Amino acid sequence: NPIVIAHFGENSPYLKALEKLPFEILYTKGSLEELKNILEANRIFWDKEPLNEYKIKAQKMFSFQFKKEFDLPFDYQERRKSTDLLFNKKNIGIFQNKIKVNVKGGELIKDSLWVNIDFDLRGDIFSKGIVSCSSNIRPGDDVIVQKNNKCIGVGEAIVSGEVMKNLNRGKVVKIRMRG
Repeated sequence: NPIVIAHFGENSPYLKALEKLPFEILYTKGSLEELKNILEANRIFWDKEPLNEYKIKAQKMFSFQFKKEFDLPFDYQERRKSTDLLFNKKNIGIFQNKIKVNVKGGELIKDSLWVNIDFDLRGDIFSKGIVSCSSNIRPGDDVIVQKNNKCIGVGEAIVSGEVMKNLNRGKVVKIRMRG
């Protein structure tokens, strides 16, 4: 159950509002030293390893974003505005509002949302260059660009997978990174 730790008076309207919620409330109206003692006495509630919880959330995000169940044993390293995702101590992407894999990360998940081409990747992909693609791609999805079953780039889909298959002209994938 969630726990709220607060430092305000007994008759505070905030405390009365919190009491209506299904949380356990630990509060003090005394000194900051009293608050420190409460925090130290209840340390067991937040001394759980947050790393595992973060890894589980990141794995769930991978699975949601790339529409396939993943169980990648990866690590992470926090930066100022983003978080690096690491697999075997190698960077496989970043988390910055959403997961953005690089080519190494794309190689690990290449069978999720993919676009198969038969030419050397130099820039964005147009519909004529598509050999095959995942049918469950939506506009805005990150896609893994493959050639000969090897990840050669990562980009963002402009149109859905079904439209990619049937389109005769126009840009279908904006490339973010080439390998």
